Amino acid sequence: MVPENNRENTASRLMKFNECSAARQGVNQKDAQSCEDFLKEINKNSISNGSYRGYYSNIHWLNILYHPDQVLKKDQTSAQIKTYISGIGTAAGEADSVIGMGLGTSILDIFEGVVTKTDEAMERITQALSEFMGFNLSPDFCIAKIQFDVFWF
Repeated sequence: MVPENNRENTASRLMKFNECSAARQGVNQKDAQSCEDFLKEINKNSISNGSYRGYYSNIHWLNILYHPDQVLKKDQTSAQIKTYISGIGTAAGEADSVIGMGLGTSILDIFEGVVTKTDEAMERITQALSEFMGFNLSPDFCIAKIQFDVFWF
C-alpha cells in the first residue's frame, strides 16, 4: 500500500503524467524528456516518494469541502477558514522523509515530523486568522468562539 498524504506531490505527478501522455500527440522532445526525467525520479526510490505515487487522500477531499469566508455579511454569525498541512514525512516538491514517516521525529526540520507539522499548522492558522480579521475591520466584529476541525493520519 502506498499512502498519499501530500496533495501537492500527487498533483505534480498527475500533471506530469498528463503532459507525458501528450508526447504521443506531438509534444516536442524537450517537454517529453522533462516528463520522462520526472517519472524516473519519482520511481527511482519508491520508499521515499510514496506521496508522489499515490492518489489524493480523504484529508484532501475533506479540505475541499470547506468553503472559506472572507468578508462577513451584516447578519452573518459564523464563518469558516481553512488550511492544509501535508502529511508527516512529506513536503511539497521534496523527496519524502522515511525517517520522518517512520518515527514522526522532527530532530531536524527536513524530517517533516510531528513537531515540524504542528509548528507549520500553528503558523498557517495564525496567518489565516489574521487575514480573515483584516477583511473584517468593523467595530462590531468580534470572535466569540473558534472551533478546529483537525483531520490527520
